Amino acid sequence: MQELDPCRRLIILKLEGTRSLGKPKLRWLESVEEDLKKMGVENWRLKWQNREQWGQFWKRLRFTENCNAK
Repeated sequence: MQELDPCRRLIILKLEGTRSLGKPKLRWLESVEEDLKKMGVENWRLKWQNREQWGQFWKRLRFTENCNAK
């Protein structure tokens, strides 16, 4: 019965494999935020919540050389 004890199993557990080395990969949102920062967009979350402001933002963005959005 002692072999089935969860604490005992953790002590004798041997993990296989390795963890990837280096910096963790960026999440999608982090890369989007970085792109918006490069374009000079501030307070994008507030603009995103207001449909009218967000639509105006995308119309302006469409005509800039920084983005190829259609």
